[in-house]
Amino acid sequence: MIRTIPAELTSFIIDAIEELPTGIPIWKSKQQTFTRAEIISELANSTSVAHEFCADILRISRAAIKQRIEEELRYEVPSYVIPAKQTLEWMKSLKVLLWDGEERVAEDFTPFLEPEDVKTWEKEGGLPSFAELIYLTEMNGDRVIEIRTDADELVYNGRKKFEQEQRDALSLDTFRI
Repeated sequence: MIRTIPAELTSFIIDAIEELPTGIPIWKSKQQTFTRAEIISELANSTSVAHEFCADILRISRAAIKQRIEEELRYEVPSYVIPAKQTLEWMKSLKVLLWDGEERVAEDFTPFLEPEDVKTWEKEGGLPSFAELIYLTEMNGDRVIEIRTDADELVYNGRKKFEQEQRDALSLDTFRI
């Protein structure tokens, strides 16, 4: 005995299917290929084909959700709160992972502040803010991927921003003549 597919599920799936083009195959079972209208009819009648189709949809959805969660886990959330008053000593304790405009991201962290910058700020006083230092670093063509403390706590994660820049650059390259 085939159980009835819940109306809420069929309604949701039918609404999604109705956005697909008409007259072309949208799904293939082991025995047959189905168009949008045929699948809608199968769903409305809660047939074994409809059950198989729903199982495929749910399996694909589960895989997509799992992939999205795994992707989100790649982007570690900063674990260190940036102090309201940023000192030179604190800035000197930071290390940065950069992409330097070449083919890949650096493999090792380097000090966030250059030694000559530290000497200048020690001598003259004043210090750019944390955000200004990231901006100044990126103005030189480098991209800040991560900034961590000496204790390896994440202060800044620029991976999403960097990866979006890379995707945007690729899409622009696609349209260049």
